[in-house]
Amino acid sequence: MPVIPDAFVLDQTPAPDRAQLAELGILADDCARWVRITCAGAPTATTAPVPVAVQLPWPVLGAITVRYTLTSHLPGEFLRRYAGYRFELLGLLHTLDLGAPLERTPRAYPWPFVWRETGVVVGTAGTATYDFAVQLWHQRAWYRDSPLYAELRWHPEHGERHTLVVPPDYTPPPAALQATARGLSFLRQLEQERGRSGRRADTGDYRAGEGARFRADLTPHVGALVTADIDVNFSTVATQWGHDRRWVEKYCTRFHLNLESLEAEIRRQRRSAL
Repeated sequence: MPVIPDAFVLDQTPAPDRAQLAELGILADDCARWVRITCAGAPTATTAPVPVAVQLPWPVLGAITVRYTLTSHLPGEFLRRYAGYRFELLGLLHTLDLGAPLERTPRAYPWPFVWRETGVVVGTAGTATYDFAVQLWHQRAWYRDSPLYAELRWHPEHGERHTLVVPPDYTPPPAALQATARGLSFLRQLEQERGRSGRRADTGDYRAGEGARFRADLTPHVGALVTADIDVNFSTVATQWGHDRRWVEKYCTRFHLNLESLEAEIRRQRRSAL
């Protein structure tokens, strides 16, 4: 029977219902492994680490599973760039190892969205290290109290899908759509911050010969603006991506990319998929 460190607190939060997990494509046999990660966002004026709640299952005596919450942290410097955003991530626990050496090379995971945690806790049974990874299937981000949210979904058979979700019978103002669209950028930066794998990290610098990579990174941001019915130009793409206008214009010029043509191509692809 594993020793549960004191840093993990027994969790009483209701689980997602089976219908929600089934709608994501998670099989019934995997439902006990669900993990939910939440954070309310960061105040504008702080650079202190921001607490994050990680709810995860802990197997006890074989078939019995007890759910615990670990308080993790994100750097305030990171969240300050996205002040006012909150997020919820839902996925499946992949590993949970106690006693894992902290200097171990991180595993190479065969799927794109990963949340990794490695740390040391001191409990009544002594000091233990832990290491686990979460396979993320559903990611959502809200801006302040807006009912709109940005959504990223991943499924092993269907791949990745991103969209903006607008409640029925609600006509959002353009500013709310733009803020929500930037939530997609927030989620993608969050993946890099917490150790996503399967993708090369965006350093913000594209060398000669990397036009295809820049185009692949640019396309989801243009797609988000199209979804939100926001004009596609250097300024709106920069806001969506979290860079400045000159940065976007520089690389579009370097790699001979026309935003209007890319927007038209995305619209054609969506029409043909209907």
